[in-house]
Amino acid sequence: MSWVTLLWSMDAAFCFTLAGMYLLVWWKQRKGWVHLLFSCSALAAGAIAGFELMSMRAETTAQYGAVLRWAHVPLWVLLVSIVWFVRLYLRAGRPWLAWSICGLRTVVLILNFLFTPNLNFREITSLRHLSWWGGETVSAPVGVPNPWTLVGQLSVLLLLVFFVDATITVWRRGERRRALIVGGSSIAFITLALGQSALVIWGVIEWPFFISFPYLGIIAAMGYELSTDLFRALQLAQRFQASEAALRESEARINLAANAANFGLWLWNIRDDKLSVTEKWRKLFGFTESEPMSFARLLQVVHPEDRERIKQLVQQMFEHAGGEYESEYRITRPDGNTCWVAGYGSVESDEHGKPAFARGVSRDITKRKIAEEELRESEARFRTVADAAPVLIWMSGPDKLCTFFNKGWLNFTGRKLEQELGNGWSEGVHADDFAHCLDVYKNSFDARQPFTMEYRLRRNDGEYRWVLDSGTPHFADDGAFLGYIGSCIDITERKHAQEKFRLA
Repeated sequence: MSWVTLLWSMDAAFCFTLAGMYLLVWWKQRKGWVHLLFSCSALAAGAIAGFELMSMRAETTAQYGAVLRWAHVPLWVLLVSIVWFVRLYLRAGRPWLAWSICGLRTVVLILNFLFTPNLNFREITSLRHLSWWGGETVSAPVGVPNPWTLVGQLSVLLLLVFFVDATITVWRRGERRRALIVGGSSIAFITLALGQSALVIWGVIEWPFFISFPYLGIIAAMGYELSTDLFRALQLAQRFQASEAALRESEARINLAANAANFGLWLWNIRDDKLSVTEKWRKLFGFTESEPMSFARLLQVVHPEDRERIKQLVQQMFEHAGGEYESEYRITRPDGNTCWVAGYGSVESDEHGKPAFARGVSRDITKRKIAEEELRESEARFRTVADAAPVLIWMSGPDKLCTFFNKGWLNFTGRKLEQELGNGWSEGVHADDFAHCLDVYKNSFDARQPFTMEYRLRRNDGEYRWVLDSGTPHFADDGAFLGYIGSCIDITERKHAQEKFRLA
């Protein structure tokens, strides 16, 4: 086999291999046209190499003219597919230029079959047999150029302008490596192909056509870039699989923790009004496993008295996306029971700043609400009893600050509850008794021991009255110190009687 046959055959084989590979890629993905267009380009480039090899082996002018005529078909496929490949893959190139090239090239193809022997030559007078390296003989045309071949050269010139424009766009966009590899190589190789074919047609050089090699350069550059993208996609797929496995593991842990904490997780796609929820969440609200979830469906089970409040809260979340929100509301379960639910969540915005997703957790707080209600009822009963008692009653927390005074105390001092809370009550203690009073209170408090002390307390009329103050430490069921409960009684008359008895 001669080296010319070997070289051009390798050119065609390389192009056909790329065409087959990316046709298979397109067939498997069935998504987008980039790989199919590249496959067509590579197939056409390989066919051009085959036609060039046949033209160099042509023995007669008629045979050479026929080969050159049919070579315009793969050339049309190549140029059209390259144009739309650039438009779709690089997202560059002016549309009117693309359509002009395709339209003009189609006119060239039609004219090619209208002229005899072809568009390039009005007449091929003879074949020049050239002796190349190694003594191998190849055929080159000698004839009268067809003026209409300028239309074909104009289409290639427009293709060159198209590539320059696309390359500048890609470069300005910041994709400089892609601009150099695809755009730069295409500009260089198209210039070479246009120049070589024009010189041969117009008889400036006595060579056969070998535009398949410049087009091979373009195919190689595009194939390299596509292969790089496929390799990156493979790496991303591997990373995605690894991250997906890690995500599943993380989700399993989160679900386990959420179930242990009695939490139901939810994710709300606001645009589509679709709720993705966990099994725990469905059980909490009483929904079946197959029932599709949405915010509108959730509102149906919210207690009527809380429904409007939840709507307003969601509207506030939309207006101030990015913050965290919590709410407590009642729901009516399928069995008719009413339950309290606490919800915690946040809203995420899209690239336009509009609410896109909301995610959070929900938990059953019915027991807590019942306990809080019982506590409020207990406190209400205590206040009722304390206010009706004929003594002055006070309470303090574990921080030594007073938290409650009954009605009897407030009527005695003539002050408001806000004035007495904390350490405000000490303002009514007589100056001579203040230090002793606080000393007994603090020492007993620190020791968690009951105490009894006497001091003078200013009455609402300004008179200081002697009171007997008894304090008792208060503990929770688990032994935690809660503070003190104390009571005061007026012992002024007794103190006066004792003083008279002492004097007597």
